[in-house]
Amino acid sequence: MKPALAMIALAIALLSSMAAPDCQAEPAATPTAPYDAELYGLGYDVFLANNNPGDAFALAERALVSLPDDPLWRRRAAQSGEWSGHFIPALDNWFYLATIKSDRQARQNALRLARELRDFRKLKRLLEPGQGAGGAKELREYVAACEALGLPDDAIDVLDKQRHGQDGKYALENLGRLQAAVGRPEKAVAAWLDLAARYGATASILLKASSLAYGTGDLQSAYTILKLGSKGIPPQEYEYWGTVSDLDWAMQDARGAVSASRMLVQQGHGRDVDYQRLITAGRTGDVNEAYWAALEGWRRFRYPAFFFAMVETGLVLNRQAELVALVKEAGPAGELRKEEGYPYYWMLMARLQRAAGNKSAALRCYRDGLGRFPSDGQLAAGYIWLLIDLEQRRELRDALHAWNGREKSLPELYDPCGAAYLYLGEYQRALPFYKARYAAMHGDPSWLAVYAEVLEQSGRPEAAFYERLQALRLTRSRMKYSGVVGEDDRKGLLRDYARLAMLVEPGDALAGAMGKIIASRQDDASRELVAAWALSGGHNDFARLWYWGEYAKMTRRPRWVELALALEADDHDRIGRLMAQDLELLPYRDAIEGLRRIGWTGEAETHAFEKFQLNDRDYLLDQQVRELFNTHPAWFGYRVAVMDQAGVGFLEQRLSFSQPLSPRLALRIDAANTDISHLKTGILGFYSESAQSVRIGMALRHEKGTAEASAGLYDGLSSHVMATLRTDWKLTGRLGLDLALRMGAEASETVLLKVGGMKDEASIALQDALTPRDSVMLRYSVRSLRDQDRHELGQGTSFEGELNHRLLVAWPDTTLRAFGGYHYYARTGTPVGKALRLIPGGIADAAYYVPLSFAQTGFGITVGEEGRSGYIRHWRPFGAADANWNSTSSFGFRYEVGLVGPVFGLDKLESAFSQESGSFGTSDMISRFDLRYRYHFD
Repeated sequence: MKPALAMIALAIALLSSMAAPDCQAEPAATPTAPYDAELYGLGYDVFLANNNPGDAFALAERALVSLPDDPLWRRRAAQSGEWSGHFIPALDNWFYLATIKSDRQARQNALRLARELRDFRKLKRLLEPGQGAGGAKELREYVAACEALGLPDDAIDVLDKQRHGQDGKYALENLGRLQAAVGRPEKAVAAWLDLAARYGATASILLKASSLAYGTGDLQSAYTILKLGSKGIPPQEYEYWGTVSDLDWAMQDARGAVSASRMLVQQGHGRDVDYQRLITAGRTGDVNEAYWAALEGWRRFRYPAFFFAMVETGLVLNRQAELVALVKEAGPAGELRKEEGYPYYWMLMARLQRAAGNKSAALRCYRDGLGRFPSDGQLAAGYIWLLIDLEQRRELRDALHAWNGREKSLPELYDPCGAAYLYLGEYQRALPFYKARYAAMHGDPSWLAVYAEVLEQSGRPEAAFYERLQALRLTRSRMKYSGVVGEDDRKGLLRDYARLAMLVEPGDALAGAMGKIIASRQDDASRELVAAWALSGGHNDFARLWYWGEYAKMTRRPRWVELALALEADDHDRIGRLMAQDLELLPYRDAIEGLRRIGWTGEAETHAFEKFQLNDRDYLLDQQVRELFNTHPAWFGYRVAVMDQAGVGFLEQRLSFSQPLSPRLALRIDAANTDISHLKTGILGFYSESAQSVRIGMALRHEKGTAEASAGLYDGLSSHVMATLRTDWKLTGRLGLDLALRMGAEASETVLLKVGGMKDEASIALQDALTPRDSVMLRYSVRSLRDQDRHELGQGTSFEGELNHRLLVAWPDTTLRAFGGYHYYARTGTPVGKALRLIPGGIADAAYYVPLSFAQTGFGITVGEEGRSGYIRHWRPFGAADANWNSTSSFGFRYEVGLVGPVFGLDKLESAFSQESGSFGTSDMISRFDLRYRYHFD
């Protein structure tokens, strides 16, 4: 008993020394009593027996100082530490036993405490392979611990070893997740694909793999991965099918994208982009599906874009009545407030009302829209296009006048305003708009064809020809590679070629192209084109049959074709009906000709004058105006001329008057007085100081030209009768014939003939227009030269020719001419009576009256001569110069300069000065000044 009691007493003493430890003592203080296994063990048991685990823990810690590797004291320290609340030291001791001593029970306790204390470092160490039983739960804990410690690579290493084990599914799932987290997308995708291959593809797996591939920029891989589940993923996986639609669309697989979007829409889970894809694909495919997608999308999301698409596709499907009802209901309910805030809404509503047949409502939509958005170029342009389409000429003119110059701030107006002026026939005003668009549009052959037409009608035929040639080259180039375009594009190219070739190079190639057009399916444009080709090529019978055969099929019948056929057939009834319907809608040149044909001369002149004011550079219209006003049956004219011919002066004054008796017949009256005086001595003998004449006649306009007959009296040196019969005939489109018979006409071959002689003459002339710029004239004349008492002094015959080449058609119109001929004269009589006394010295020699025979040739140029022969609206200078060679008088010349133009409008004043030498085989100088005035009246 004594030894046992002694041991207990020693233990009590030892513990007493430890009962109140100094808080400031060093942690590794040396125990007050040396280690004794029996004593320490007994003390530990006593402390526990006395329910004092804290002292037991302290004792165990003292023992470990001496025996740090002792597993018994480690376990005692761990247990008493837990019991006394010293969990961290307890975990350290359990961890030591588990890792150093491989104590399985200690490992479980260490795991438990590590989990409770969230000591992930120790937990990770305890769960590492080879440290225990392992299993799915501990694998998951290990991965979580690695992630908590920021050591994903350790988890990846473990998971990679488990990918083919029992927990392969978990391992692959987390391998993909962790590889993605550490920035190894390729390995992550590989893990997820392995997972899908071994355990089946799910929406979640494919979405994650595809998203990661997409994030690397590998769109093709993302697309391929996602499509792995296209046959097995159920429709309820909305996120998956939405992503499929997105990737299909990005990969331009419209069919797959639309299919996925359609699935989502049908299940009520469609996104706005799904509706948009159905609309986009449906526009070129199933338009009905596009319409319903737009309608449902608008009702669900209230996006203006869906509303616009609904109306656009509805118009294609001819659902305008249904749409008008919808708008009528939604508008007052306030459901269209957002849409009304877009200019395009008003344009679309105008289209809808136009399709529904409500033209006034369509115009009102544009007016309302422009009231809200006055600076929107597209809206303003649409308004102009609609006015053209509806043929609202008055409102169109008002809009163009109000918006004059607005195109500078709204470039969208260039095209519609140019087209509007073209539609109104105001080519001069249209030209600047087309020029402004030339840089952007010169690669479009269709646009170039229209531009060339504007150029030609504006008096620029050379530029028009060049642009047509460019357009033809472009069209040929595109036709050469037409295999890469669609059928509609090929038809358009063929029509462009035909339209241009008609004006540039008609022939077999054009006929072949037209044959293809005729054999193909027809629409309004092709029907009109075929009729135009037939008319331009002179195939009038075919044009008539084609026109009437296809006329009923046309939605908008081209009245110009009917008018052209009526003019060709000279059908006055049909021409009159067309003129009475709507003159403004007909081509104005054909309309002017039609009015002239049916005898509406006043209307023809008014229409021609109004159009010429707008298009004064249209040389064809200019020619019509000239013809109308030159043959205008009602006019008054006055002329004064001062002339010096071989030393004899003449002052001539002439009054002329024309009054219509019917649309074709006019009365002509002419009266003149000529004062004569010698400027040099020895030129004239006895002569009359003045001469008077009066003439009355009739002028007739017939279908092939004009005819004129007149008779009168001349009183000069003697009195005699004058008579004239003249006519011109248009034999063909190119060939013209002039015939003239004159009796007692003025003779200017010599100065004595001019003062005291006259001539009887017959002439015939043929003129052929070789090309639009070249013409040739041949004239044959016979004459009898007489004195004013009708005694014959001589006879003459002449043959003349002239070749003209027009350099410039528009002003300054310039023509080069070459001329020549032979003039034969024979002196067959002797001057007697007054004719003899007119010769200085009374020498009875006909040589004073009759010139010598001669041959003559020369060349010259004229500039601005059109203004003299026809009606013009502006003051313009003119001039001419000739150089000639005469077999009798050698070289000679002639020049003339002047100015011509209107004073009040429907009139013309002309002044001219000229000089010449070498005429009729003499070198005498002839100087002349003329002043002419003509006024046209109704």
